[in-house]
Amino acid sequence: MKNLISISIFLVCLINCSCQNRNNSINKNYQEHYIIPDSLYSFFPKESFGKNNFNLIFHSTNAKKNNLPYFKEEFAVTELVTIYKCNDKLKFDSLKNIYMGEHICQFLSGERNYFIIGSERDMLNLYDSLLLKKKYQIIDLKGFIINLHKILKEEPIFYDSTTTCGLRKQYKILVLKSGDKYILPDKYKYEWSILPNKIKHGYRSGVAYKDSEPYLIYWVVAW
Repeated sequence: MKNLISISIFLVCLINCSCQNRNNSINKNYQEHYIIPDSLYSFFPKESFGKNNFNLIFHSTNAKKNNLPYFKEEFAVTELVTIYKCNDKLKFDSLKNIYMGEHICQFLSGERNYFIIGSERDMLNLYDSLLLKKKYQIIDLKGFIINLHKILKEEPIFYDSTTTCGLRKQYKILVLKSGDKYILPDKYKYEWSILPNKIKHGYRSGVAYKDSEPYLIYWVVAW
C-alpha cells in the first residue's frame, strides 16, 4: 500500500514538473532577443498583463539572433507569431479597443481584399509565379499581411486552408505598424525578382482576434 502511494505521488510530481518545464520553455523562447527591431512588436503583451488571466499558448519564430553564417540562396521573410488566451473578458475588450484605435488598416480573414507575404518556397507552394507577380503588382504595401499557412498548419483551432492568410474565417486582422524600409541585418538582405520595387523590402506587424473567442494572435513579418 505504501509503495502504491509513493508511486502515485511520484507520478503527480512528474506530471507537474513536465507541465512547468513546457511553460518555462515557451516563456524562455519568447524572452529571447530577435533580429527584428523591438519597436515592431512593442505592443505585444508584457509581464504586467498578468499570467493568470493572460496565458501564452503558442510561439513561433525564425527571428532569433545568432552569429552563424548565412547564405542567401532564396528569398525568405523573418517572422514572429505569439498567441495568447485571455481569460479576463474586460481585459480582452479593453485591448481590442486600444488596437482598434491604433490600427492602420484592417481585414477579415475570410475576405479576398488583401494578400500575404511569405518566403519564396512557401509562396510558390501556394501560387504559381505568374499569379504571384500579378498579385504583387496590383496590391500596395497596406494590402499585405503575414502568411500563416505554414505557421498554423498544425493548429486546427486556428488554421483554415481556404482563407488567403491561413487563419480561420471571421478573424479581424489589424495592422498596427507598416513600412517599406529594410530593417533587418544586412546579411539577410535578398531581392526577389517577383516583388516589384514598391514592396521589394518592408515590414508589417499587428494583431488578429475573433470577438467570440478569447484569443489574441500577435504577428510580425519583415523582409
